Parts: sequence; structure tokens; C-alpha cells
Amino acid sequence: NFLQRARIEECEIGPYVYAEDDVLIKKGCQVAESMLLKGCEIGEGAVVKGSIIGPNVRIPNGEKILDSILAKQ
Repeated sequence: NFLQRARIEECEIGPYVYAEDDVLIKKGCQVAESMLLKGCEIGEGAVVKGSIIGPNVRIPNGEKILDSILAKQ
């Protein structure tokens, strides 16, 4: 795992997670095998696996993101 200056609340971080600066991973999340790019936010209870979350993307509370690439338009 490579978690630069990410803010991580009580959550489960699995293997192979890369998180850049200003990433917020909120309480109750599960994150594994994913890249979280600068400024993204993972909402409470969300699940992110096998995905790339682009800069400044917000994942809503409870959302499940599997094998996806998300970016702002």
C-alpha cells in the first residue's frame, strides 16, 4: 500500500491501494486493489475494489464501485 497524505477514518484498507494527497476515506469503507487520485473522497460505508478513482471525484455514502474507472468530466 502507498498512502501518501491521505486522511483515513476507521475503515478497511486491503492490499494494493495507492492514495495520493488530499484523499479522504471515510468511516466504514472497504478499499482494495485501487488507485485513489488527488482530492477524491470515498463516502461512509462505500466499497471500492479494483478501480481507479480520478482527481476530485466524490463517491457517495454506501456506493459500491467494482472494476471501474471514474473521472470528472
